[in-house]
Order: sequence, then structure tokens, then C-alpha cells
Amino acid sequence: RKESSAASDVYKRQSREWVPELGYRSMAEAKGSIPGYIKDYITSYYSQVRPHQNNARLPPNKAEDIYWKSPKTAAKIT
Repeated sequence: RKESSAASDVYKRQSREWVPELGYRSMAEAKGSIPGYIKDYITSYYSQVRPHQNNARLPPNKAEDIYWKSPKTAAKIT
């Protein structure tokens, strides 16, 4: 829970302090504006290792990998 709270605080702070009011013009601009320690935390722990309750206790990257490898059905037109 402490880690979840810390991550939540990071995202709140990021949206208040680092993200321009009108957003970014490109993904490269967005990536360039995020401090290195935040990138490191997100890419090395938060997305790769830390289990998330909404992902059946899987890290986001693993849950996404499973999602894209699972068969998908197209919507039916009725």
C-alpha cells in the first residue's frame, strides 16, 4: 500500500508540475520532460515488477503482454 500511495503521489505531482496545461506536442517531448528518476522508477519497477490489483496481481507489462497474445473476437453486428 505504501508503494501504491507513493506512485499515486508521483503521478499527481507529475500532472500538476511537469505536464504543460495544454499537453505535449509529441511523445518525444513528453519523454524528454519527465525527470530521469521517475522514468527509472516506472520502467524498472512500477511497470515491470510491481503487481497491480486491477491486473490480477500482475505487473502492467506482463498483463499487457498476456492481453495482446490472447485471442480476440470481433464485435457482432446484430
